[in-house]
Amino acid sequence: PAAWPDLLQKTRTHTFRCLEALKSDPDHSRVIEARGEAWSVRKVLRRLLWHELLHIKNIRRISLDYRATRHAS
Repeated sequence: PAAWPDLLQKTRTHTFRCLEALKSDPDHSRVIEARGEAWSVRKVLRRLLWHELLHIKNIRRISLDYRATRHAS
């Protein structure tokens, strides 16, 4: 299995490639279906932002927990 930093880099590279393709596509109102779900450019961007914010929240929580355990010792 790939190490998490490698996987993270691959997924970010793929995401940015897809965003670049969407940016240069003149049809920003296009909706495609994937796995039975309709996806627009707006929906993709909202989901991406929501996902990133969720990760930031988790990283903050982990960081605070780590600091609390270090200062408790």
